[in-house]
Amino acid sequence: MSTRCWPRGMTLMVQIQENWADVRGQVLSWRQQSDVLHHGLLELTVTHVQAVEGFANLSRGIEGSTIRVYVPAEPGQARELAAGDLVSCRIRKTQHARYFSRPGRLEVLRLTDT
Repeated sequence: MSTRCWPRGMTLMVQIQENWADVRGQVLSWRQQSDVLHHGLLELTVTHVQAVEGFANLSRGIEGSTIRVYVPAEPGQARELAAGDLVSCRIRKTQHARYFSRPGRLEVLRLTDT
């Protein structure tokens, strides 16, 4: 639980729900750096969403949508993704509709022909 103080001593409690979903999609763009420290930014069009057993799926219904996923940097590895690549990753949705990939769970399924 997270708390926030409001005027006159009132406290609001907000429950944080752990959630994960496996998604596949086509890369629209990739940046090695983003506004989140030690995370790259992947923009993709979602083609498939699969629930992860034991976790809420807050990403249900995003098929066909374009989302931005923050991907943690992995020490010693530079990611090379290009528009058109097909990828799979496990994501969680946070406040303000931000999506974060689970470390080590981004996989390139098919590279674009170059």
